[in-house]
Amino acid sequence: MAVGSASEERLDELTAREREVLVYTGRGLFNAETAAELVISENTARVHVLRILAKLQLRDQAQAVVLAHRLGLAPASGWASALGRVSHS
Repeated sequence: MAVGSASEERLDELTAREREVLVYTGRGLFNAETAAELVISENTARVHVLRILAKLQLRDQAQAVVLAHRLGLAPASGWASALGRVSHS
């Protein structure tokens, strides 16, 4: 999955709130978790993610995570907390 520099060039198209959502998405948070952190509804968080994907021409949230990490918006330590939620049963 290649996340091109074209996506990086489109970052200016994001609103301040969309940038915040991109940071939380990059940290591996689900929409409900992002919503709780930003005190918005889960649906609003989902809409922000959809707009981010459209504006940056990304296929899915996985590409948004890759882009956030590439840009240094989401520290690598975020992976540890995201992986901690995965059940190994």
